[in-house]
Amino acid sequence: DPLERLAAIRAETMRLKRTNQAEGAASLVAAASGTPMTLLSLGLKAAADRRPFNMTITNVPGPQFPLYLGEARMLATYPLVPLWQYHGLSIALFSYSGTMNWGVVADYDLVPDMGEFLACIRSSEQELLAAAGA
Repeated sequence: DPLERLAAIRAETMRLKRTNQAEGAASLVAAASGTPMTLLSLGLKAAADRRPFNMTITNVPGPQFPLYLGEARMLATYPLVPLWQYHGLSIALFSYSGTMNWGVVADYDLVPDMGEFLACIRSSEQELLAAAGA
């Protein structure tokens, strides 16, 4: 049942937020921001075998009003979370002006069935929308 699945995901997410596990992963990702490429590559090599995860999932709430560059309205924006070495998959959601867009990046050697995975995401999304009466 899609609503039971959503409730289980929500409960586990809330449980993880109460622990330091999510903060540890977020710290690794945040450490890369603004780090010079030479230092970052050395750090990545040193930490490649030490990361306790191989997938990143994040959501970023964006502005819920349209943005413009001059008179050109931005229609959508798609998030991108780069992959680390031995990191198989990143999934990011970004909400903007009443919409939500997905950015999914995968290492083909680790996730060769990406098309099937995306089809499952779309199917689950449709199930949830139907359950919500949308």
